Amino acid sequence: MIKRTICLLLAALALTGLGAPSLAEGAPEGADAGTAASVSAPPETGDSGGALAASSGPAETRDALGTPKLGSAVSVASGVKITWSAVKGAAKYRVFYKTTGSWKKLADTAKTSYTWTKAKNGTKYTFTVRCLDKSGKKYASGYDKTGVSVTYLAAPKLSAVSNAATGVKITWGAVKGAAKYRVYYKTTGKWTKLADTTKTSYTWTKAKSGTKYAFTVRCMDSAGKSFASGYDDTGLSVTYVAAPKLGTAENTADGVKITWSAAKGAGKYRVFYKTTGGWKRLADTTKTSYTWTKAKAGTAYAFTVRCLDKSGKKYVSGYDSAGLTLTRLVPPTVNVSNQPNGMRATWKKAAGASEYEVYFKAKGSGGWNSLGRTTALSFDWSDAVLGMSYAFTVRAVDGGSVSAYKSSGYVVYQPATAASATDL
Repeated sequence: MIKRTICLLLAALALTGLGAPSLAEGAPEGADAGTAASVSAPPETGDSGGALAASSGPAETRDALGTPKLGSAVSVASGVKITWSAVKGAAKYRVFYKTTGSWKKLADTAKTSYTWTKAKNGTKYTFTVRCLDKSGKKYASGYDKTGVSVTYLAAPKLSAVSNAATGVKITWGAVKGAAKYRVYYKTTGKWTKLADTTKTSYTWTKAKSGTKYAFTVRCMDSAGKSFASGYDDTGLSVTYVAAPKLGTAENTADGVKITWSAAKGAGKYRVFYKTTGGWKRLADTTKTSYTWTKAKAGTAYAFTVRCLDKSGKKYVSGYDSAGLTLTRLVPPTVNVSNQPNGMRATWKKAAGASEYEVYFKAKGSGGWNSLGRTTALSFDWSDAVLGMSYAFTVRAVDGGSVSAYKSSGYVVYQPATAASATDL
């Protein structure tokens, strides 16, 4: 009886079309976490016109994984780095991007971050992430429809770091969209902030000579409070050698002597000169002075010095572009004689001299005493003491340049009574 009743019921259901549901009829609407990615899926390669909009997106189901929680999208040295939180059960993640319009597939990864190396500088991007199953063909979660955005700025491309006259000069290429640049340095360990600038070069004047430094640069926002790009973590390195600090350029009996201070890290020094035009190499030396014996009398020169490495083949410092200036002056040969009212010193014109300074001292006494300057080629002195011998010497002068002088001087005796001159 019971079997008969069951059979009758099954027959009735068959007649009314209410048989057991098929898999197709029991599937939820739209493409969800259990449906192949090719059905109503976010855009794949070749169908980038699709979208992750809610109207075409998958419906959530009870077994769908949680939506990846987006972390950040930031400009790093090699591109844009997108991060998100791990979702338990997710085998892979698919990263999408857009500028305007539709989402476009970027990459699949099993990690919780992805760095996109082909982003275009100055372009604003929005990113989102969705979970995939192990096959990478089915979506296993929803996605953040708002996404996370960033305007990508490339890391500044370092051009050069070199030793200049006043310090270390760092240069880099301009980055479109950058408001400012922050310069960093390090010797060992971590990077240290050096300065912010709107230019594409910076000269650090406080570097220590003989110290090796590495430098890098990063883009900043206009307020200088937020990083807008990554940076080259290797940087560019240089051992800073200070430009030699010039001392003096002076006329000597033999020529022109140039002096300068020692620079830590220098192997050698190269001395240069010029009259007009460019600098010309004069000599290399390991000392901190050089005497040039072939300078021409009456000629105005400028001198500067630059550091070399030990081999003498490579410059390792900048130089003082102004240099030291000097006119090569040769000390005049002096004749001294007694006159009825005193003593007279005479000499010939010295090449390049505009005036002359005359000195005297009593024979056997200490230092020289100046009698003043004159543009004439002679000088009369009436204050000699009778019966005394005196020495005279003369220096040629031209502006800031003065010649050497005969250190022993030219001696004359002032007789106790008027008599002919005697040159001792």
